Amino acid sequence: MLAIALTESNCNYDAKHADSKTCGIGGIKRLFWQDVLGNTNANSLKAIELVINHLIAKNNGSIYHAIREYKGGVANLKTTNRCFDLYKKLKG
Repeated sequence: MLAIALTESNCNYDAKHADSKTCGIGGIKRLFWQDVLGNTNANSLKAIELVINHLIAKNNGSIYHAIREYKGGVANLKTTNRCFDLYKKLKG
């Protein structure tokens, strides 16, 4: 969660994103993730946790592929790789 928060918004709850439907610390699109988030505030660490855990399960336990899907990386994987590298460093 922390690696995503750092690479999405530098841990800034008030971060502005290019897409106006994307919000805050995790860069989450509330309407897109409604089924996963339920009543959880989209601008929260809990929301990042719910979405990334959903994606890890969807990607058969692959954290890298979950991060790639979270970041929307298809051809340009620079942000995916940056986030995954940070995740590995934070994990130790």
